[in-house]
Amino acid sequence: VPMGVDLDRILSPGLIARRLPQWNDQPVIAYLGSLDALRRLDVLIDMLCELHRRGRTNIRLLLIGDGSSAADTDMLRAHAEQLGLSHAIHITGWLPGAAAWALLKGADLAISPIPRGPLLDVSSPTKLLEYLALGIPCIGNDSPDQVEVLTTSGAGVLCQLTALELADRACELLDDLPAARRQAATGLDYIRQ
Repeated sequence: VPMGVDLDRILSPGLIARRLPQWNDQPVIAYLGSLDALRRLDVLIDMLCELHRRGRTNIRLLLIGDGSSAADTDMLRAHAEQLGLSHAIHITGWLPGAAAWALLKGADLAISPIPRGPLLDVSSPTKLLEYLALGIPCIGNDSPDQVEVLTTSGAGVLCQLTALELADRACELLDDLPAARRQAATGLDYIRQ
């Protein structure tokens, strides 16, 4: 059975895009979901470091979610601090669905990193489908389900789960956001089908 999302809730007219006030004028890359260590989200912080190294120091990373333990989020914060990026990331903690989707909808692009391996290769990430339903330009890695969804829908881009490849895809999307948004808009039809 294909994974799906509740379109009545996610497309509610009351769901208004929202940005963090301190990031109103900066490009925002978002992630929605679990921040557990097994998700290897340190690669997103490494991607942000690579983007800043390339001179894109205004880009921000929004992590919408939380870990199963405080140690998971502490590890991400420590990694960002070690790289001098504490000012450029924000972890929201768990939020109600509508609040999370509003922040997601306010982002410029979203990433669905799913580490490869026996445990997660059989998963169907809900986050990717939520990104598509909201029409957000997105990047997914070569997880089997994500390859199927993004290849069939044509609504996002794929890459390997490395900081360099994620940074390359983020630059491509951010460099032509109007085209990326047109591509992402095809995702809703895929979700409806």
